[in-house]
Parts: sequence; structure tokens; C-alpha cells
Amino acid sequence: MESQPEHFLNLPLVSKSEESSSLPLVVNVVAKYWGEDIAQQAADERRTAMIDGIAHAESRGFASYIYKSSIKDLKKRIDQGIPPIVIMPGVHGTVQHAMVVSGYNSEERRMITYVPEPDTVGAIPEAKFQQEWEQDDMTAIIMVPSDMKEVLKNDSLKFVKSNRVCFEAEGLRLRGNVNDAIEKLQNATAKCFRN
Repeated sequence: MESQPEHFLNLPLVSKSEESSSLPLVVNVVAKYWGEDIAQQAADERRTAMIDGIAHAESRGFASYIYKSSIKDLKKRIDQGIPPIVIMPGVHGTVQHAMVVSGYNSEERRMITYVPEPDTVGAIPEAKFQQEWEQDDMTAIIMVPSDMKEVLKNDSLKFVKSNRVCFEAEGLRLRGNVNDAIEKLQNATAKCFRN
């Protein structure tokens, strides 16, 4: 691999074999980036959805935010030293997939993404990245150690609560609790109309 762009986070190499339904690879990568190995504890828990991995990280001392982002926001996070997770349209028969943005190249106008292989990164043209990302409403997930959440205190993160509810409802649905998922979404919608 050539030299890294100026705006690049060195993320730890996490083997694809470490991914499980208990802990999504992207959550594992970000936790390890912050110096925490939470995979072992997750192996003992039965989890099926992204929100479960996020909740596990939170139980291990992380703060998380699921919100509508932008290319500008992703670049800001990289420059802050925070690796964002983005939700992209599905590949290989999946509805959605998550990936970690590890940097960007201003000169080439490319977003750099984490690939779980030595000396390998993805380099997606910004326009293509944005076009695909918009299909999933430009959703980003930020996970930081709880003592760092002050860094995000003054940021106006869009749709944090509603995105969280959607992820929680998806987790319920994936566990077969469809009625609970529907009820969670209906209650959230009712609250929106009352406020």
C-alpha cells in the first residue's frame, strides 16, 4: 500500500473470523481502536443485531450516537480522531451493511474505508460514496469512550433518538419479537406527534 493520506486513522486489524452475531466486526474494530477488547465478553452473550453490539459496547464503557451525518461531518470526525461507522446499502444478499470510515483523501476526493486485511483499504470516490450512503439516509454511528463524550456535546447530531429507536426495533424484529418492534415504533411515533 502507498503512504497513507494526511487524514487517516490507523485502525487495528481485526480478522473476519472474529466477527460474530454477538459482536459486529465494525463495533469490534472501533472498540479495539480505543484500546478495549470487548469481543471475549460478547462471545458469552446471544445477540443478533447491530444495536446489540452497540449496547454491549455501551455496557463496557462506551457512549454511542446513531445519527444522520454528512461527508463534511465524517471528515470532521476523522480529523478529531474518531472513526465513524456508516450504514450502507446491502451487498451479497444483505439488506444493509456497516463499514468503518478510516480516512479521506482531499486531493483525490475519496473516502477511505476499513478493510479487514493487512495493508488494504477501500478508496471510494466521494460522489459514489455519498450516492450510495444516501440510500440509507446517511446514517452514521459514533462510539467513543464515555469520558470523551464531551467532545460531541456541542454538536447538533440529527435524529439521534429516532435512529436509536429504529435500531432497537430492528433488533427486536430480528429476535422474532415483531409485535414488540411495532409497539416500540408506534410509541415513538405517538411521542413525536405529542411534542
